[in-house]
Amino acid sequence: MSQKGKLFFVISILSFLILGGLFFAIRTWMPFMWIVLGTSLIGLVGGLFYDYRILVDFFSMKTTKLGMNMGLILLLTVIFLTVINFLGAKHYMTFDFSYNKVKSISEQ
Repeated sequence: MSQKGKLFFVISILSFLILGGLFFAIRTWMPFMWIVLGTSLIGLVGGLFYDYRILVDFFSMKTTKLGMNMGLILLLTVIFLTVINFLGAKHYMTFDFSYNKVKSISEQ
């Protein structure tokens, strides 16, 4: 990792921490926070520009591909189960499977 890349990443991380601390302390978004956000994004883009090869090597590794595949499967499973739960709670139905229909509601 180059010195400029490290510097940009440190600036980016510090700016994100400052932004989080300011937002936590003030509890509202102020116009000057755009400057801190811009600084952190510029630091992140600058760090990736100087050290893009590390990012390319990371995403081309087999373990990264398998890990992202497993993460995507878990995310899709959670989304699927959440949708099923939501639909089941919204469209509630009961059935009486007893032989003599003892638990059924009368027609009245």
